[in-house]
Amino acid sequence: MTQGLDRLRRREGKCRDADIMNQIKKVKNLGSTVKQDLADPKLLKKAKSVADIATELKMAPRTRKVFEIIMDSLQSHFIDADEYHRVAGKIYGELRKKY
Repeated sequence: MTQGLDRLRRREGKCRDADIMNQIKKVKNLGSTVKQDLADPKLLKKAKSVADIATELKMAPRTRKVFEIIMDSLQSHFIDADEYHRVAGKIYGELRKKY
């Protein structure tokens, strides 16, 4: 990633097209953000399993089991992983409000 960002910085000095310069700037900003996020261990630990979420919310054993069954069913229902994670994120957010 560092090599790619360095290559973009070198190319930026040679380019005169405004659209390409804007695109290079966007990519550099995204690359810097990703690089910072990868360096932060707290952000790397964001991905949690269903059991971790249930434990964090201090669900009762029966509630936890129902939650795990529902989330497993949703995961097998959604073919697109991004769509599943979007729905799971909404469910997690709503549960955090209630618990």
